[in-house]
Amino acid sequence: MSKTMLNTLSSFYNTLDQKMSYMIEKPVQTHLRRVYFSLSASLLAAAAGAYVHLFTDFISGSVWSVLGSLVLLITINATVHTRENELYRFLALMAFSALSGLSTGPLLDFVISVNASLIVTAFMVTAVLFGCFTLAALIAPDRKYLYLIGKNVAWHVECNVLGVHV
Repeated sequence: MSKTMLNTLSSFYNTLDQKMSYMIEKPVQTHLRRVYFSLSASLLAAAAGAYVHLFTDFISGSVWSVLGSLVLLITINATVHTRENELYRFLALMAFSALSGLSTGPLLDFVISVNASLIVTAFMVTAVLFGCFTLAALIAPDRKYLYLIGKNVAWHVECNVLGVHV
């Protein structure tokens, strides 16, 4: 029975290696770069929205910001993806992210009253995670290295950011 299990595991890992060993094509790498850039820009827009709620009296997170973000989300989904609509969809995504960050303001007010350093830690961990996967997408020519580099570097950096030493 153990030989059968070893053969099955060996076959599984060989198949997995064959599936992941082909090169990442240039269009896929370009797509990954654009996706991770959009995610990073969305993170910054959400942080800006949260900053507006916390440090200005200009506008604060409320039901209106939640409704606005839902309208923008529906707008992004309803807009057909073409080259002509790319900038419009990207700007709608940034507005959605900013309003989402603005609507998290009341939650951030509560977290600040408990422990303000949690906000900085959460922001840094998220930014580092996006950064690690973006760098992995930029430098990994092979799909298995993309998974290996992205996950391992993100894990090590986040352990250091969170202060977990293993």
